[in-house]
Amino acid sequence: MKRLGYIYNRGAANLRQNRTHTIGLVLPNIANPFFSELTAGVDEINDTNDVVCFIANSNESADRQARQLQRLREHNVDGVIICPAVGSCQTLLDDLERLKLPFVQALRQVSSDESDYVAADYAVGIEKAVTHLVRTGRRRIMFVGNMNVHSAAQARCEGFMRAMALHHLPQTLIVPGGAENTYDEAVFDTLLKSSDPPDSAICYNDIMALNVMNRLQAHGIAVGKEFAVIGM
Repeated sequence: MKRLGYIYNRGAANLRQNRTHTIGLVLPNIANPFFSELTAGVDEINDTNDVVCFIANSNESADRQARQLQRLREHNVDGVIICPAVGSCQTLLDDLERLKLPFVQALRQVSSDESDYVAADYAVGIEKAVTHLVRTGRRRIMFVGNMNVHSAAQARCEGFMRAMALHHLPQTLIVPGGAENTYDEAVFDTLLKSSDPPDSAICYNDIMALNVMNRLQAHGIAVGKEFAVIGM
């Protein structure tokens, strides 16, 4: 068989089993290193289960996401893992139901009632970060990257507010965030130059934390000594 170059006919087997041994992985931004880690984890499990993964990048567009799901269905994938794009709503779940696609929401969710959902506990992560900073003597803690665009962002901010209240610390040091891992640099600079400036920051993600560290260094602030930074 090896000498003749025999290749197993997966298509014929799929017809017999009514399965394709493929799944779709729909991500909002494949340029983000975090999603590379997620993809690697999915691929590792797929490899042990003889499954192939089709990866689609919605680029944070709900419309593009809908087109990708339609195409994945046309390829007859057995199911999808989806991290909903910004702007996703009940229509996403309705589309998946219409397409009869088994699915799991990952990292973000449109609804917790209509499917399985796998994610980090963002609120607890932020609370642990606040507690760590408090134990190291920080009291003026800012949150960089506040957004209300999806469940993961909301959970982070809620966790921050709850943890700050628990430690009886001010909840007003908030810097808005935006698309492409950006944050309001003008607000950030204003807080730094205030009469009672922050001494630490918890950032929405690691990319934002790296940007914050660069900005602090540009202001002549020693990161890790004068100012602590944590990325979620």
